[in-house]
Amino acid sequence: MHTASSRVTQQETQRAQAEREATLAEQNLNTATANLTGTTEGARSAFNHSTEAIYNTERAAEDASASFDRMQMRILSLLSATSIFNLIKKNVKETYEDVKELDKSFASIAMVTKYSVNEMWSSYSQYADMASQLGQKTNDIIQASALFYQQGLDTNEALALTTDTMKLATLAGNDFSTATQEMTSAIRGFKMEMDEGGRVADVYSNLAAHAAATVDDIAQAMARTASIANSAGMTFENTSSFLAQMIETTQESAENIGTSLKTIIARFTELKENVAGTADSEFDDLEYNKVDKALKSVGVSLKDVNGQFRNLDEVFLELSEKWDTLDRNTQRYVATIAAGSRQQSRFIAMMDNYDRTVELMEYAADAEGKADEQFAKYADTMEYKLNQLSTKWEEFRV
Repeated sequence: MHTASSRVTQQETQRAQAEREATLAEQNLNTATANLTGTTEGARSAFNHSTEAIYNTERAAEDASASFDRMQMRILSLLSATSIFNLIKKNVKETYEDVKELDKSFASIAMVTKYSVNEMWSSYSQYADMASQLGQKTNDIIQASALFYQQGLDTNEALALTTDTMKLATLAGNDFSTATQEMTSAIRGFKMEMDEGGRVADVYSNLAAHAAATVDDIAQAMARTASIANSAGMTFENTSSFLAQMIETTQESAENIGTSLKTIIARFTELKENVAGTADSEFDDLEYNKVDKALKSVGVSLKDVNGQFRNLDEVFLELSEKWDTLDRNTQRYVATIAAGSRQQSRFIAMMDNYDRTVELMEYAADAEGKADEQFAKYADTMEYKLNQLSTKWEEFRV
Protein backbone atom coordinates (compact mmCIF):
# COMPACT_ATOMS: atom_id res chain seq x y z
CA MET A 1 0.00 0.00 0.00
CA HIS A 2 2.90 2.41 0.92
CA THR A 3 4.77 1.65 -2.32
CA ALA A 4 1.66 2.30 -4.42
CA SER A 5 1.14 5.64 -2.64
CA SER A 6 4.75 6.67 -3.30
CA ARG A 7 4.37 5.88 -6.99
CA VAL A 8 1.24 8.00 -7.25
CA THR A 9 3.06 10.92 -5.53
CA GLN A 10 6.00 10.56 -7.92
CA GLN A 11 3.66 10.61 -10.93
CA GLU A 12 1.94 13.76 -9.64
CA THR A 13 5.36 15.49 -9.19
CA GLN A 14 6.37 14.61 -12.76
CA ARG A 15 3.10 15.96 -14.11
CA ALA A 16 3.57 19.27 -12.19
CA GLN A 17 7.11 19.62 -13.54
CA ALA A 18 5.84 19.08 -17.10
CA GLU A 19 3.24 21.81 -16.60
CA ARG A 20 5.87 24.29 -15.34
CA GLU A 21 8.09 23.60 -18.33
CA ALA A 22 5.17 24.08 -20.73
CA THR A 23 4.45 27.50 -19.08
CA LEU A 24 8.07 28.54 -19.44
CA ALA A 25 7.97 27.56 -23.11
CA GLU A 26 4.94 29.75 -23.64
CA GLN A 27 6.71 32.72 -22.00
CA ASN A 28 9.75 32.24 -24.26
CA LEU A 29 7.54 32.20 -27.34
CA ASN A 30 5.94 35.49 -26.27
CA THR A 31 9.34 37.11 -25.74
CA ALA A 32 10.51 35.87 -29.13
CA THR A 33 7.51 37.44 -30.83
CA ALA A 34 8.18 40.84 -29.20
CA ASN A 35 11.86 40.84 -30.15
CA LEU A 36 11.10 40.20 -33.82
CA THR A 37 10.22 43.90 -34.21
CA GLY A 38 13.70 45.04 -33.04
CA THR A 39 17.17 45.12 -34.50
CA THR A 40 19.30 42.37 -35.93
CA GLU A 41 20.42 41.70 -32.41
CA GLY A 42 16.77 41.46 -31.54
CA ALA A 43 16.20 39.06 -34.39
CA ARG A 44 19.11 36.88 -33.23
CA SER A 45 17.73 37.04 -29.69
CA ALA A 46 14.26 36.14 -30.98
CA PHE A 47 15.69 33.18 -32.85
CA ASN A 48 17.51 31.97 -29.75
CA HIS A 49 14.37 32.37 -27.64
CA SER A 50 12.28 30.58 -30.28
CA THR A 51 14.71 27.69 -30.46
CA GLU A 52 14.73 27.40 -26.69
CA ALA A 53 10.93 27.62 -26.59
CA ILE A 54 10.52 24.87 -29.16
CA TYR A 55 13.01 22.68 -27.28
CA ASN A 56 11.27 23.29 -23.96
CA THR A 57 7.85 22.65 -25.51
CA GLU A 58 8.97 19.35 -27.02
CA ARG A 59 10.61 18.28 -23.76
CA ALA A 60 7.52 19.27 -21.78
CA ALA A 61 5.28 17.36 -24.16
CA GLU A 62 7.52 14.29 -24.01
CA ASP A 63 7.69 14.40 -20.21
CA ALA A 64 3.94 14.92 -19.91
CA SER A 65 3.26 12.14 -22.41
CA ALA A 66 5.66 9.75 -20.70
CA SER A 67 4.17 10.54 -17.31
CA PHE A 68 0.64 10.03 -18.65
CA ASP A 69 1.60 6.80 -20.44
CA ARG A 70 3.20 5.40 -17.30
CA MET A 71 0.14 6.30 -15.26
CA GLN A 72 -2.20 4.91 -17.93
CA MET A 73 -0.30 1.64 -18.21
CA ARG A 74 -0.27 1.30 -14.43
CA ILE A 75 -4.05 1.85 -14.25
CA LEU A 76 -4.74 -0.49 -17.18
CA SER A 77 -2.54 -3.16 -15.67
CA LEU A 78 -4.35 -2.86 -12.38
CA LEU A 79 -7.76 -2.94 -14.07
CA SER A 80 -6.80 -5.87 -16.29
CA ALA A 81 -5.57 -7.90 -13.36
CA THR A 82 -8.72 -7.11 -11.41
CA SER A 83 -11.00 -7.93 -14.36
CA ILE A 84 -9.26 -11.20 -15.05
CA PHE A 85 -9.44 -12.15 -11.39
CA ASN A 86 -13.16 -11.29 -11.22
CA LEU A 87 -13.84 -13.20 -14.45
CA ILE A 88 -12.06 -16.27 -13.12
CA LYS A 89 -13.87 -15.95 -9.80
CA LYS A 90 -17.24 -15.60 -11.59
CA ASN A 91 -16.64 -18.64 -13.78
CA VAL A 92 -15.44 -20.76 -10.89
CA LYS A 93 -18.58 -19.87 -8.98
CA GLU A 94 -20.83 -20.59 -12.00
CA THR A 95 -19.07 -23.88 -12.66
CA TYR A 96 -19.50 -24.89 -9.02
CA GLU A 97 -23.21 -24.05 -9.14
CA ASP A 98 -23.65 -25.93 -12.44
CA VAL A 99 -21.89 -29.02 -11.14
CA LYS A 100 -23.89 -28.92 -7.91
CA GLU A 101 -27.22 -28.75 -9.78
CA LEU A 102 -26.19 -31.43 -12.27
CA ASP A 103 -25.09 -33.69 -9.42
CA LYS A 104 -28.43 -33.20 -7.68
CA SER A 105 -30.29 -34.12 -10.88
CA PHE A 106 -28.16 -37.21 -11.46
CA ALA A 107 -28.77 -38.21 -7.84
CA SER A 108 -32.54 -38.05 -8.39
CA ILE A 109 -32.13 -40.57 -11.22
CA ALA A 110 -29.78 -42.77 -9.22
CA MET A 111 -32.33 -43.03 -6.40
CA VAL A 112 -34.94 -44.64 -8.69
CA THR A 113 -32.64 -46.74 -10.88
CA LYS A 114 -29.82 -49.24 -10.54
CA TYR A 115 -27.25 -46.63 -11.53
CA SER A 116 -24.91 -44.82 -9.15
CA VAL A 117 -24.34 -41.07 -9.30
CA ASN A 118 -20.86 -41.67 -10.73
CA GLU A 119 -22.32 -43.87 -13.46
CA MET A 120 -24.84 -41.17 -14.29
CA TRP A 121 -22.01 -38.64 -14.58
CA SER A 122 -20.41 -40.86 -17.22
CA SER A 123 -23.47 -40.18 -19.42
CA TYR A 124 -23.15 -36.40 -19.08
CA SER A 125 -21.91 -35.97 -22.66
CA GLN A 126 -24.96 -37.81 -23.98
CA TYR A 127 -27.30 -35.45 -22.14
CA ALA A 128 -25.26 -32.42 -23.23
CA ASP A 129 -25.51 -33.53 -26.87
CA MET A 130 -29.29 -33.92 -26.51
CA ALA A 131 -29.50 -30.46 -24.97
CA SER A 132 -27.50 -28.95 -27.83
CA GLN A 133 -29.67 -30.64 -30.47
CA LEU A 134 -32.87 -29.50 -28.76
CA GLY A 135 -31.69 -26.00 -27.90
CA GLN A 136 -32.24 -26.64 -24.19
CA LYS A 137 -30.21 -26.56 -20.98
CA THR A 138 -28.46 -29.80 -20.09
CA ASN A 139 -29.85 -29.81 -16.56
CA ASP A 140 -33.41 -29.42 -17.88
CA ILE A 141 -32.89 -32.49 -20.07
CA ILE A 142 -31.60 -34.48 -17.10
CA GLN A 143 -34.45 -33.37 -14.84
CA ALA A 144 -37.06 -34.21 -17.50
CA SER A 145 -35.60 -37.69 -17.96
CA ALA A 146 -35.57 -38.09 -14.16
CA LEU A 147 -39.35 -37.61 -14.12
CA PHE A 148 -39.72 -40.46 -16.63
CA TYR A 149 -37.29 -42.69 -14.75
CA GLN A 150 -39.48 -42.14 -11.70
CA GLN A 151 -42.40 -43.56 -13.67
CA GLY A 152 -40.51 -46.81 -14.11
CA LEU A 153 -39.23 -46.31 -17.65
CA ASP A 154 -35.94 -47.83 -18.74
CA THR A 155 -33.10 -45.73 -20.14
CA ASN A 156 -34.07 -45.95 -23.81
CA GLU A 157 -37.72 -45.16 -23.08
CA ALA A 158 -36.85 -42.28 -20.77
CA LEU A 159 -34.44 -40.65 -23.21
CA ALA A 160 -36.75 -41.08 -26.22
CA LEU A 161 -39.71 -39.64 -24.33
CA THR A 162 -37.54 -36.83 -23.00
CA THR A 163 -36.68 -35.84 -26.58
CA ASP A 164 -40.36 -35.78 -27.60
CA THR A 165 -41.30 -33.91 -24.44
CA MET A 166 -38.67 -31.20 -24.88
CA LYS A 167 -39.88 -30.65 -28.43
CA LEU A 168 -43.40 -30.34 -27.05
CA ALA A 169 -42.12 -27.88 -24.44
CA THR A 170 -40.55 -25.74 -27.17
CA LEU A 171 -43.63 -25.79 -29.41
CA ALA A 172 -45.95 -25.07 -26.47
CA GLY A 173 -43.70 -22.42 -24.96
CA ASN A 174 -43.63 -24.30 -21.65
CA ASP A 175 -41.00 -25.35 -19.17
CA PHE A 176 -39.95 -29.00 -19.09
CA SER A 177 -41.95 -29.76 -15.94
CA THR A 178 -45.28 -28.61 -17.44
CA ALA A 179 -44.54 -30.34 -20.74
CA THR A 180 -43.69 -33.58 -18.93
CA GLN A 181 -46.98 -33.47 -17.05
CA GLU A 182 -48.94 -32.79 -20.25
CA MET A 183 -47.16 -35.54 -22.17
CA THR A 184 -47.69 -38.05 -19.36
CA SER A 185 -51.39 -37.16 -19.04
CA ALA A 186 -52.00 -37.91 -22.72
CA ILE A 187 -49.98 -41.13 -22.85
CA ARG A 188 -51.30 -42.55 -19.58
CA GLY A 189 -54.84 -41.32 -20.16
CA PHE A 190 -55.16 -43.06 -23.53
CA LYS A 191 -53.04 -46.05 -22.46
CA MET A 192 -50.52 -45.50 -25.24
CA GLU A 193 -47.14 -47.14 -25.43
CA MET A 194 -44.38 -45.07 -23.85
CA ASP A 195 -42.67 -44.63 -27.21
CA GLU A 196 -45.67 -42.76 -28.64
CA GLY A 197 -44.65 -39.36 -27.36
CA GLY A 198 -43.96 -38.31 -30.94
CA ARG A 199 -47.59 -39.08 -31.82
CA VAL A 200 -48.79 -36.71 -29.10
CA ALA A 201 -46.47 -33.90 -30.20
CA ASP A 202 -47.37 -34.45 -33.87
CA VAL A 203 -51.14 -34.23 -33.31
CA TYR A 204 -50.92 -31.13 -31.11
CA SER A 205 -48.56 -29.42 -33.59
CA ASN A 206 -50.68 -30.09 -36.66
CA LEU A 207 -53.93 -29.06 -34.99
CA ALA A 208 -52.34 -25.85 -33.71
CA ALA A 209 -51.15 -25.11 -37.25
CA HIS A 210 -54.72 -25.35 -38.59
CA ALA A 211 -56.89 -24.08 -35.72
CA ALA A 212 -57.16 -20.97 -33.58
CA ALA A 213 -55.73 -22.91 -30.65
CA THR A 214 -52.12 -23.20 -29.52
CA VAL A 215 -50.19 -26.36 -28.73
CA ASP A 216 -50.30 -25.37 -25.08
CA ASP A 217 -54.08 -24.78 -25.22
CA ILE A 218 -54.75 -28.27 -26.57
CA ALA A 219 -52.25 -29.92 -24.22
CA GLN A 220 -53.70 -28.17 -21.16
CA ALA A 221 -57.27 -29.10 -22.06
CA MET A 222 -56.26 -32.68 -22.81
CA ALA A 223 -54.65 -33.05 -19.39
CA ARG A 224 -58.16 -32.69 -17.89
CA THR A 225 -59.91 -34.89 -20.45
CA ALA A 226 -57.69 -37.79 -21.54
CA SER A 227 -58.58 -40.48 -19.04
CA ILE A 228 -62.38 -40.02 -19.15
CA ALA A 229 -62.35 -39.70 -22.96
CA ASN A 230 -60.49 -42.99 -23.29
CA SER A 231 -62.95 -44.74 -20.98
CA ALA A 232 -65.77 -43.49 -23.23
CA GLY A 233 -64.13 -45.13 -26.25
CA MET A 234 -62.92 -41.90 -27.85
CA THR A 235 -59.59 -41.81 -29.65
CA PHE A 236 -56.74 -39.47 -28.81
CA GLU A 237 -56.88 -37.83 -32.24
CA ASN A 238 -60.64 -37.24 -32.12
CA THR A 239 -60.58 -35.91 -28.58
CA SER A 240 -57.78 -33.51 -29.49
CA SER A 241 -59.86 -32.32 -32.44
CA PHE A 242 -62.94 -31.73 -30.28
CA LEU A 243 -60.84 -29.68 -27.87
CA ALA A 244 -59.20 -27.63 -30.63
CA GLN A 245 -62.58 -26.89 -32.21
CA MET A 246 -64.21 -25.88 -28.92
CA ILE A 247 -61.28 -23.62 -27.98
CA GLU A 248 -61.42 -22.03 -31.44
CA THR A 249 -65.20 -21.61 -31.42
CA THR A 250 -65.81 -20.40 -27.89
CA GLN A 251 -62.50 -18.54 -27.32
CA GLU A 252 -62.66 -19.75 -23.74
CA SER A 253 -59.62 -20.79 -21.76
CA ALA A 254 -58.08 -24.21 -22.23
CA GLU A 255 -58.88 -24.98 -18.59
CA ASN A 256 -62.58 -24.22 -19.08
CA ILE A 257 -62.85 -26.21 -22.30
CA GLY A 258 -60.99 -29.18 -20.87
CA THR A 259 -63.24 -29.22 -17.81
CA SER A 260 -66.34 -28.79 -19.97
CA LEU A 261 -65.61 -31.69 -22.32
CA LYS A 262 -64.61 -33.82 -19.35
CA THR A 263 -67.97 -33.09 -17.68
CA ILE A 264 -69.94 -33.85 -20.85
CA ILE A 265 -68.12 -37.13 -21.42
CA ALA A 266 -68.35 -38.08 -17.73
CA ARG A 267 -72.13 -37.67 -17.84
CA PHE A 268 -72.44 -40.27 -20.61
CA THR A 269 -69.86 -42.54 -18.98
CA GLU A 270 -71.65 -42.47 -15.64
CA LEU A 271 -74.96 -43.25 -17.33
CA LYS A 272 -73.33 -46.28 -18.91
CA GLU A 273 -71.74 -47.45 -15.66
CA ASN A 274 -74.94 -46.89 -13.71
CA VAL A 275 -76.98 -49.03 -16.08
CA ALA A 276 -74.32 -51.71 -15.89
CA GLY A 277 -74.36 -51.47 -12.10
CA THR A 278 -70.59 -50.89 -11.96
CA ALA A 279 -70.39 -47.40 -10.48
CA ASP A 280 -71.45 -45.36 -7.51
CA SER A 281 -73.07 -42.66 -9.62
CA GLU A 282 -75.40 -39.74 -9.03
CA PHE A 283 -77.38 -40.86 -12.07
CA ASP A 284 -80.21 -43.35 -11.69
CA ASP A 285 -82.25 -45.29 -14.21
CA LEU A 286 -84.67 -42.39 -14.48
CA GLU A 287 -81.83 -40.07 -15.54
CA TYR A 288 -80.64 -42.60 -18.09
CA ASN A 289 -84.15 -42.94 -19.44
CA LYS A 290 -84.40 -39.15 -19.84
CA VAL A 291 -81.18 -38.98 -21.85
CA ASP A 292 -82.05 -42.08 -23.87
CA LYS A 293 -85.52 -40.68 -24.63
CA ALA A 294 -84.15 -37.26 -25.65
CA LEU A 295 -81.64 -38.78 -28.05
CA LYS A 296 -84.09 -41.29 -29.45
CA SER A 297 -86.53 -38.45 -30.13
CA VAL A 298 -84.06 -37.15 -32.72
CA GLY A 299 -83.10 -40.56 -34.06
CA VAL A 300 -79.95 -41.29 -32.02
CA SER A 301 -79.39 -44.34 -29.81
CA LEU A 302 -76.95 -44.81 -26.94
CA LYS A 303 -76.82 -48.58 -27.58
CA ASP A 304 -76.08 -50.70 -30.61
CA VAL A 305 -78.31 -53.49 -31.99
CA ASN A 306 -76.84 -55.90 -29.44
CA GLY A 307 -77.80 -53.71 -26.52
CA GLN A 308 -74.19 -52.59 -25.87
CA PHE A 309 -73.28 -48.98 -25.24
CA ARG A 310 -71.73 -47.37 -28.26
CA ASN A 311 -68.50 -45.41 -28.20
CA LEU A 312 -69.21 -41.76 -27.59
CA ASP A 313 -67.46 -40.83 -30.87
CA GLU A 314 -70.19 -42.72 -32.71
CA VAL A 315 -73.00 -41.15 -30.69
CA PHE A 316 -71.68 -37.63 -31.32
CA LEU A 317 -71.22 -38.35 -35.04
CA GLU A 318 -74.77 -39.65 -35.43
CA LEU A 319 -76.19 -36.71 -33.49
CA SER A 320 -74.21 -34.28 -35.67
CA GLU A 321 -75.82 -35.74 -38.77
CA LYS A 322 -79.26 -34.94 -37.33
CA TRP A 323 -78.36 -31.65 -35.67
CA ASP A 324 -79.03 -29.21 -38.50
CA THR A 325 -82.48 -30.69 -39.05
CA LEU A 326 -83.55 -29.78 -35.50
CA ASP A 327 -85.10 -26.46 -34.52
CA ARG A 328 -83.28 -24.41 -31.86
CA ASN A 329 -85.66 -25.33 -29.06
CA THR A 330 -85.13 -29.04 -29.73
CA GLN A 331 -81.38 -28.51 -29.85
CA ARG A 332 -81.48 -26.78 -26.46
CA TYR A 333 -83.63 -29.55 -25.03
CA VAL A 334 -81.29 -32.30 -26.25
CA ALA A 335 -78.20 -30.37 -25.12
CA THR A 336 -79.60 -29.78 -21.63
CA ILE A 337 -80.67 -33.39 -21.13
CA ALA A 338 -77.53 -34.87 -22.66
CA ALA A 339 -74.87 -32.55 -21.21
CA GLY A 340 -76.57 -30.88 -18.22
CA SER A 341 -77.71 -27.29 -17.89
CA ARG A 342 -74.26 -25.95 -17.04
CA GLN A 343 -72.69 -27.35 -20.21
CA GLN A 344 -75.64 -26.68 -22.51
CA SER A 345 -74.08 -23.74 -24.39
CA ARG A 346 -70.76 -25.52 -24.93
CA PHE A 347 -72.49 -28.70 -26.11
CA ILE A 348 -74.48 -26.64 -28.60
CA ALA A 349 -71.27 -24.94 -29.79
CA MET A 350 -69.66 -28.36 -30.20
CA MET A 351 -72.52 -29.70 -32.29
CA ASP A 352 -73.03 -26.47 -34.28
CA ASN A 353 -69.44 -26.73 -35.45
CA TYR A 354 -69.15 -30.48 -35.84
CA ASP A 355 -68.13 -30.13 -39.51
CA ARG A 356 -65.14 -28.15 -38.33
CA THR A 357 -64.30 -30.93 -35.87
CA VAL A 358 -64.38 -33.48 -38.68
CA GLU A 359 -62.02 -31.28 -40.69
CA LEU A 360 -59.62 -31.08 -37.74
CA MET A 361 -59.87 -34.85 -37.26
CA GLU A 362 -58.38 -35.22 -40.74
CA TYR A 363 -55.44 -33.03 -39.78
CA ALA A 364 -54.99 -35.03 -36.57
CA ALA A 365 -55.00 -38.30 -38.50
CA ASP A 366 -52.37 -36.99 -40.93
CA ALA A 367 -49.98 -35.49 -38.39
CA GLU A 368 -46.98 -37.81 -38.50
CA GLY A 369 -43.72 -35.86 -38.56
CA LYS A 370 -45.40 -32.47 -38.08
CA ALA A 371 -43.73 -31.77 -34.73
CA ASP A 372 -40.29 -32.22 -36.29
CA GLU A 373 -41.28 -29.88 -39.13
CA GLN A 374 -42.33 -27.19 -36.67
CA PHE A 375 -39.26 -27.75 -34.51
CA ALA A 376 -36.99 -27.34 -37.56
CA LYS A 377 -38.35 -23.80 -37.90
CA TYR A 378 -37.45 -23.08 -34.29
CA ALA A 379 -33.93 -24.40 -34.93
CA ASP A 380 -33.40 -21.48 -37.32
CA THR A 381 -34.06 -18.89 -34.61
CA MET A 382 -31.48 -16.85 -32.72
CA GLU A 383 -32.83 -18.20 -29.42
CA TYR A 384 -32.05 -21.76 -30.46
CA LYS A 385 -28.51 -20.87 -31.55
CA LEU A 386 -27.83 -18.92 -28.35
CA ASN A 387 -29.09 -21.85 -26.28
CA GLN A 388 -26.76 -24.15 -28.21
CA LEU A 389 -23.85 -21.80 -27.52
CA SER A 390 -24.74 -21.67 -23.84
CA THR A 391 -24.85 -25.48 -23.66
CA LYS A 392 -21.45 -25.78 -25.32
CA TRP A 393 -19.99 -23.23 -22.92
CA GLU A 394 -21.43 -25.12 -19.95
CA GLU A 395 -19.99 -28.39 -21.30
CA PHE A 396 -16.58 -26.72 -21.65
CA ARG A 397 -16.68 -25.42 -18.07
CA VAL A 398 -17.91 -28.70 -16.56
